[in-house]
Amino acid sequence: MNPPFYCYLLPVIPLLIRFVQARTYRRYMKGTLSEVKMDADAHRTIALGMAQFSFAGALALSVVNAKVEMNLTLTVYYLFLSFLLFLFVINIQTYKYYEWVDLVGDGVYESGTLCLILSLISVISESNLNFAYKYAVVMLALFIWIIDMVMRYLIRSSFLSAVSESEAECQLKKQTPIIKKDKPDAQQQKQRDARMEGRRKR
Repeated sequence: MNPPFYCYLLPVIPLLIRFVQARTYRRYMKGTLSEVKMDADAHRTIALGMAQFSFAGALALSVVNAKVEMNLTLTVYYLFLSFLLFLFVINIQTYKYYEWVDLVGDGVYESGTLCLILSLISVISESNLNFAYKYAVVMLALFIWIIDMVMRYLIRSSFLSAVSESEAECQLKKQTPIIKKDKPDAQQQKQRDARMEGRRKR
């Protein structure tokens, strides 16, 4: 039985979530990244390892698909798509200078990891394992991915919110007028001294 069409669109979910986040903080998306956040080599290393895993899985299942009774079409699709997504993450490190590019990289990486989870779920759903066991494994896999996705989203949102609050404070300081006390001039000071001297003589 062919899988439903919406199953092929599930990897788009992280990209939609990151798009909403980018729209929420759109005024900060053109900000440049610090050297710590860029860290292109570390991101390439992680994405390269995931890409190798996805490529090996997609290639292996493509070979054995004709020899097994299970329908692995969706699984191969998820693994192949995850490989392309991780490859895109590797390439984007070269020109990741702005906040919005980093956010796109996060969304693509999260779509790649979701594809790996979905490939596992699709294999398990096609197997002859006990239903309760399959349900438990699927829920555990989704739970782990969702927790990671939520934490990454909240961390990025808290950072952008802190930037927003800092900018608002700077704007408030600029708009607040500084009241300067006028210093008395020399003539006024002499008159005051004269009055004080007169009172003392009395």
